[in-house]
Amino acid sequence: MANHRWRCSLVGSLGLAVALAALMLGSALLSAGATTTQSALSAKTLAVGDMPSGWSVDDAGGGGVSGATGCFKALQQAAAKPRSKELARASVSYQQQDIPALSETLISGSGADARYARYLGIMAGCKQVSLQASGITIAGNVSALSLPAVGDSSHAFAIALSAKGITVGIDLVLFRVGSIDGQLTYLDFSPDPSTFQAFATEAVNKIEGKPFKAPNDGV
Repeated sequence: MANHRWRCSLVGSLGLAVALAALMLGSALLSAGATTTQSALSAKTLAVGDMPSGWSVDDAGGGGVSGATGCFKALQQAAAKPRSKELARASVSYQQQDIPALSETLISGSGADARYARYLGIMAGCKQVSLQASGITIAGNVSALSLPAVGDSSHAFAIALSAKGITVGIDLVLFRVGSIDGQLTYLDFSPDPSTFQAFATEAVNKIEGKPFKAPNDGV
């Protein structure tokens, strides 16, 4: 039981590192002149009822993150730069017990192209990262992920993070649908590409107002 609690705590720390990357993305894409209101944008995010059976809202808090290197540090620096006021941002997180987990962030605002390009430039050049989360040293690597395009344009990345002999994978896709910029991350011990693709398609279809359904993730 003690080992199970330790394992869950470590997975939580690894997930916190991913949440950090998601937060940096959201911050880096803030821009003024949003054409979508906050409530309308929130309605376009995946709801818990859109998730497969057994998933629930992930509202757990995390510990502190420090000592980021690589693209995580670059994202922190980009987020710290002066930027236009955020007018519309919506973010949700879900999990099936501790893992797998899914998070989605949507942002709407005119003039986001430059910030979006800057984030993509950071991710495209990212190879290795390390940081401290909840007192645990986490190291990993980033690579491009082959994923069929979603939305008007999309770019996908695979992140592998390890700590104390435990490794988790994070699939991340950045996409654009009209005036909305989106980011979806899927965390699992070994993320299944078809499941992540199904989640990405579901998320984009909901934004576009098309029929959508939860993927079959094996539960």
